[in-house]
Amino acid sequence: MNRISLLITLIFPFVFNAQMYMRKKQNFGVYAQYNISLEERNNTSFNLGITKQFGRYFLPEFGFRSSTITNLNREDLITSTVHKKYLNLALMARVPLFTINERKKGRSCRAEVVEIFFAPEAYWNLPQTNSASNSFLSYKTGLGLYHVQSGFGKRNKAWTVKLEAYYRGVIRRQIQDNSINKEVGLQLRIIHYKTYDFVN
Repeated sequence: MNRISLLITLIFPFVFNAQMYMRKKQNFGVYAQYNISLEERNNTSFNLGITKQFGRYFLPEFGFRSSTITNLNREDLITSTVHKKYLNLALMARVPLFTINERKKGRSCRAEVVEIFFAPEAYWNLPQTNSASNSFLSYKTGLGLYHVQSGFGKRNKAWTVKLEAYYRGVIRRQIQDNSINKEVGLQLRIIHYKTYDFVN
């Protein structure tokens, strides 16, 4: 009887002090893109925006894009730089494909997940003094990579960081005066999830 009492005395503090964090549906994320044009050698751009995950597969995006085009006049050897700014909306659909680098560290199993994604996009050129306002549709498709691990730690459940590589193509242009053509890019996506302690 004394042994049972001792065992209960030792175990109960760990049970009541245990923390098992689970994710809620509420989440909020940010992303940053760096793009390199495949058609214009001196056309680079970056995107910044906000995102949110709905369920397992969908992530809408709302962002801002700034493009820089450097033109060289071969006759006068004078360079001119044009800056263009856009607002954009996108709806990403993503599907996990497989895991790589599976390993065990202590009591935790860890791996990286490779996913494939596709996102239709809409861009609106912000009005500028020397540029006509235009809009067009595009898409991006590529692969993403992010880390997963077992366990119920708060940090593990609260954050997801993804690195994504993609190709962007243009579906429809209203006019030709735009700085977005076929391009490749890298994107960093960080999402924070609200969590709750499942035990308490």
